[in-house]
Amino acid sequence: MLCLLAMTEARRKAKNACKYKKTKESDCDPATNVKTITQVLKKGDSTCPPTVTES
Repeated sequence: MLCLLAMTEARRKAKNACKYKKTKESDCDPATNVKTITQVLKKGDSTCPPTVTES
């Protein structure tokens, strides 16, 4: 019974997970030698930030 409850909780959390769509990555910044990728929220609840930026 406890195992079933844990599996159900994991599925619920996975459904509410934030899903993002990657956009085009930026050109390399010559000063920092870093590229950035901005991701836009595709699916998720109100706790998900609308955009996420990765370097």
